[in-house]
Amino acid sequence: MSTVGAAPGSSAAGLYGSEVGRRPLRAAVTEFVGTAILVFVGTSAAVASAARRSDIFDTLAIVLAFVLAFVLAFGVTLVAPVAAFGHVLAGEPAALWLYLVAPTLGGVLAAVLYDRMLSPAEPPE
Repeated sequence: MSTVGAAPGSSAAGLYGSEVGRRPLRAAVTEFVGTAILVFVGTSAAVASAARRSDIFDTLAIVLAFVLAFVLAFGVTLVAPVAAFGHVLAGEPAALWLYLVAPTLGGVLAAVLYDRMLSPAEPPE
């Protein structure tokens, strides 16, 4: 089994027990999906909040999206840029592509989906 960026003789477990070194594709998909969820819900909530001038339920939606993303990612990756770059500093430099490419693509997908599915016809006044 190939490990990405793991030191020789290590178990390849990343920070907080994540499996980035052991399963880079799984970690990339998790980062992609987690970022897509956060960007989609965040964009939707921000636009809805601006349109209704109310932010209580929109804030709750964002908090629940964060909880969902972190629960889905638990044990696989961290879905947090600062902690993710900690992997690189802790000795997994080969995993850097994962934290640059997967979240970027997830964010782009979420923005396109929002634009195609939920974007209001006219901007709020």
